[in-house]
Amino acid sequence: MAKLSLEKLIESLSQGELRAFSLSIKGNSNPNYYKLFNEIRSGKPSNTGRKSNNETQLRKYLYNHILESIIKGSKTIDSQIAKGLKHAEVLHNRQLDSEAWKEIERVEKIAALHERFGYTIQILEWKKIIGIRLKSFTTKDYKQISKKEKQTIKQYLNYLEAADVYNELQIRKKKQGYIRDQEKLPDLSGFQNITSTEQVPKRTLYYQRMAEAIRSCLMQDIQGQYEVTKLIVKDAEVIIEANECMHAYLEHLTSCICIGKFEELLSTLSKLKSDIKKGKFGTTSDIRVKLFYYAANYELMTYTYMGDQPNLLIKIREVEMGLKKLTDSLSVEMKLVISSALKMAYYFSGNVKRAKKAIEHIRVNAKHQVRQDISQDVFFFNLLLCTDENNVDEMEATLHTIKINCQLNMPQYKFEKEMFAIFSDFAVDKLNKSQLYSALISSYQKIVPSLSTGVSYTENYYPYYLWAYANQLGKPVLKVAEKLYLDNFKN
Repeated sequence: MAKLSLEKLIESLSQGELRAFSLSIKGNSNPNYYKLFNEIRSGKPSNTGRKSNNETQLRKYLYNHILESIIKGSKTIDSQIAKGLKHAEVLHNRQLDSEAWKEIERVEKIAALHERFGYTIQILEWKKIIGIRLKSFTTKDYKQISKKEKQTIKQYLNYLEAADVYNELQIRKKKQGYIRDQEKLPDLSGFQNITSTEQVPKRTLYYQRMAEAIRSCLMQDIQGQYEVTKLIVKDAEVIIEANECMHAYLEHLTSCICIGKFEELLSTLSKLKSDIKKGKFGTTSDIRVKLFYYAANYELMTYTYMGDQPNLLIKIREVEMGLKKLTDSLSVEMKLVISSALKMAYYFSGNVKRAKKAIEHIRVNAKHQVRQDISQDVFFFNLLLCTDENNVDEMEATLHTIKINCQLNMPQYKFEKEMFAIFSDFAVDKLNKSQLYSALISSYQKIVPSLSTGVSYTENYYPYYLWAYANQLGKPVLKVAEKLYLDNFKN
């Protein structure tokens, strides 16, 4: 049963927020509020049907009371500035302008330190309003504030441009995954050299760099993407914003898996887990969900590509438990991405039954998501199972599905197009299994770019190469992956 907004809000509360709200609600004259709160916390099923007017009002009051409690206890930069502006407004309205001026100068320092240009513009407007009523305030002061306001507006526009491009590219990445697409990508030539920090506010530079990293990802400039994200993480210590710092780490994890830096990925993830445990990025449930999502996906892939079966089996169990625990917090897309990593981990570790269940889960739910790479990959991966099980009927059905649903003529799907042709020939006995494996390996090495070590690698196609190469050698996939890792990837 889908959870209602009130239930979701209560579930999102941290332990500290739960304690604070419990204490505040206990003192309410109406005991029904506290009773309803505890019933929801205990997991008592809620009636999702039509509610009486009294019950609706009760739930509405509790919902708003929780929001007010969260806002009151919030210590984020934005909430501190917003509260300061509210205090200044109240003081000004009560003719306490000296006190209002002190308050507005206090929050101005916070806004400047954290490069909150939008708030700074509001603060400067308030300084003009309050200053007019102060005897010490001169025409020169007014003009200086107006000049600073205009400068801040320019800074704000530059920041918005960088943030807008970053968000636009994030949407493109979300829809297409890590598939090359050179068409209609934003032009970043107007951004300053991303390695330079001269006269560029830190948050603006951060978004410029993040936009460049995602653009490099979409263009499949993996080395460029890695160098930019490493630079961002290196500077993350001076990024004051916890949320932005965390996103920098997450983007670097993506770069590491894309370029085969498996040990660096695991060490970066270990540091991120440690920082989150220490509360560096806050204690909200959203932080925990993000960490689980990235750790589940990338650790499953990393341990598979390293051929580390003991750690892979441990991680599989952790992910299975996490999916059950966080099922209501994870989006459909998040679950599908994790299922995609699980299907590979299951199959290459020998659990064919669970691999098939993961594949079926993705196929059934693919219509609810927008990631082209996930839905497309599951069809091709299913061809591996069909080959191993000699299931001709299922292979023909899968090939038919690919032909109808996958846009193989687009230039970014060159490897998929060749795989489709190879498996199609195999399905009509034009190739035997040995020739199939050789053809896949040859196609992979021809199309996939090489790393500095000389080995061809890209994270989304590597499983097909591992499978074909292992079958050609007559060895388990993870054993072959381990040997390739030691020869080509290990630092």
